[in-house]
Amino acid sequence: MMTLALVGSFLALLTIGVPVFSETNAVLGGILMHAPVTAVNRGLGRAYGLLAFGLGAGFLAAIGLGIAYSDRFTRPVRKMNRIAHAMAEGDYSVRTELARQDELGQLGDALDHLAVSLGKAAEESNRLEQMRRDFIANVSHEFRTPLTVIRGSTEALLDGVARDPEEEKRRLNAILSETTGMNRLVGDLLELSRLESGRVSLEPEAVWPNEVLDDVWRGLSTVAGKVHISLIRQLPDNLAPVWADYGRFRQLLLIFLDNAVKHAPEGSAITVAGQSDGQRVLLRIQDSGPGIPPEDLPHVWERFYTADKARNRTGTGLGLSIARQLAELMSGTVALESAPGDGTTAVVTL
Repeated sequence: MMTLALVGSFLALLTIGVPVFSETNAVLGGILMHAPVTAVNRGLGRAYGLLAFGLGAGFLAAIGLGIAYSDRFTRPVRKMNRIAHAMAEGDYSVRTELARQDELGQLGDALDHLAVSLGKAAEESNRLEQMRRDFIANVSHEFRTPLTVIRGSTEALLDGVARDPEEEKRRLNAILSETTGMNRLVGDLLELSRLESGRVSLEPEAVWPNEVLDDVWRGLSTVAGKVHISLIRQLPDNLAPVWADYGRFRQLLLIFLDNAVKHAPEGSAITVAGQSDGQRVLLRIQDSGPGIPPEDLPHVWERFYTADKARNRTGTGLGLSIARQLAELMSGTVALESAPGDGTTAVVTL
């Protein structure tokens, strides 16, 4: 019998056993011989060494890869966490900029889109808040002067300061003039509010521009004649109709023509020209007034904005804002072309 046994951790022994028989073939005992197997011992030593080295190297590699992959996944998560906190504090300019195609990259893109959307919403909110403040300030300013005049005239009448009939009449005319202006301002504000909120019902139909101008001409020619301003029409007789609400289209043209009469010098002319390209009709209302400075031109559509405050004492500064809203409601556009000294041209496209 021969066996190979391991003693301890690294020692291998070769054991040979031979039984001892009697004359009757009974087993009397046995002889065992043990001898170390040097080659096997050396092989086992090397095997254990390689195993220990492999385990150590694998452990170190696993730690390194674990740290690398952990950092690869946790770094963008930490970055997105910082960005989320920055957005919560109102900073919407932050971006993750993760150029990845996995789920973390998709989450980063969603966070970037959220930052952009919140930034736009914040800008719009700030713009509306600024508009609200400007609106309150402008309305307060517009009412302050007429209320001061009304109060002063009323006090003069009550105190008996205006005893002369002519002076009394002048005071009463001042009160009437200022209350008329305030009433016009309130009416324009309500009109603009209805237009912007979409609470205006239109009745669109095929409207012929020449017919609308005939209507406007009748009311405006008297006003223009008082300051010797000529009204010139250069519209072809076969100008195509526009799809619009007749009353609102008339109001739109009247706003621009009334502005032209107010700003045109005495003895000048206002020209209304028109053309059609088959799909849309373009009307041009041109005056020979002082024009609008380039720095004022982008702001003329704003509420209460007046480029020439000295010559706009009878207006509310809301006409052009109303005109733009009217044009948009009828799927049209309005624009102004002007330069100092060259007059102003209003372009209406429907």
